[in-house]
Amino acid sequence: MWWHEPPDDEPRPFVILTRNEAIAGLEKLVAVPTTQTIRGIPSEVELGHEDGMPVDCVVSTDNITVVREALLTRQCADHQTSSEVIRNRRRSAS
Repeated sequence: MWWHEPPDDEPRPFVILTRNEAIAGLEKLVAVPTTQTIRGIPSEVELGHEDGMPVDCVVSTDNITVVREALLTRQCADHQTSSEVIRNRRRSAS
């Protein structure tokens, strides 16, 4: 899970869904946003402090989208394998 910080919108954490093997060759990644608007519907995955989130929120799986990899600024939870790939990609580019 990474913070996505576009210049024209509020930053928010996203779960990266793109296959780990594909991330290195892509500029845009398939991702799911988090939101603090919790509706209690089956397509939401609840997250909280124990998941590394600053506040209680949900992953809104009804809102799958694409995000620019360059706008993923910092990791906010360490349980996504794709996060390791993004971190390693950035290290090799430096």
